[in-house]
Amino acid sequence: MESFMALVLNFLGRRQIPRMGVSSDTSPRLSGRGALRDKGSTVSPCWRWVRTSRSWGLLGGTCHSTTSVKFCHSNSENSDKVNDGPHAQAPTLAAVQHANEQVGAFTGRRIGLFGGTFDPPHVGHLVTAVNVRHALRLDEIILMVANEPWQKVGSRPISSAAARLAMVEAAVADVPGVVAGRHEIEQGGPSFTADTLSALAHACSGATLFTIMGDDAAARFETWDRYTDVARASTLVVVDRPGAPVHLSANFAWERVEVPRLDVSSTDLRDRVRDGRPLDYLVTTPVLELISQLGLYREGG
Repeated sequence: MESFMALVLNFLGRRQIPRMGVSSDTSPRLSGRGALRDKGSTVSPCWRWVRTSRSWGLLGGTCHSTTSVKFCHSNSENSDKVNDGPHAQAPTLAAVQHANEQVGAFTGRRIGLFGGTFDPPHVGHLVTAVNVRHALRLDEIILMVANEPWQKVGSRPISSAAARLAMVEAAVADVPGVVAGRHEIEQGGPSFTADTLSALAHACSGATLFTIMGDDAAARFETWDRYTDVARASTLVVVDRPGAPVHLSANFAWERVEVPRLDVSSTDLRDRVRDGRPLDYLVTTPVLELISQLGLYREGG
């Protein structure tokens, strides 16, 4: 389990998150329950893909890179520090060998990738993640925040990636087994699930991967970039809501998971904010506080 936790933290990175806001030039500082500390936040130790849904603390040691994948070498003598940043020491040969030995350590682990814009994340996203994780016995589900959702860019204003990541982190903070993913934001540019799965497969060698999507996304699956690569790299999971027929391509095998039908959408939530209607119980309280603090979804904001 210790090796697994160390490798999970290949997806975790402790570093300062850009100050949140709709505009990077005028971003307000956060305060209250939704705040993220400038330093020492729980956007954790090693690789900067996701943050834990609970505070796992630090797995100290030497962080280093082999090709495009960063590993974290645990060091009991330095268990409360992370050697990461411009002054980090080069890895020793022993550290590199140790990391290479961990390849395949995810064998038998089941990891779900649930990508989206999450503008904002709502209770429907959480209900989906929790139910899919239970039904498929997944070890983790990553709510991967798209940097530039290429199928949506230009169709409407999209909140900054930093603001959306902060909201997802706040939403999953108390949800066991569900984490916020920042890899696509770190990569920059348009976000493609095929690329993310490829990187995830390298970082979590031996894991079984699942791509989770709602019924609307599943119906458009063959419009995705390199959708055949997505199908080869992962098990396709579609959320099946009672009373909502799903039209799936017969060209692929699908895993269907029934979840409670909740009549909530990010589009409706943005409209509610603009109209001055409440969002209570449609998003978590920390997310609601972030929306207010950042002035998101207001007319002209």
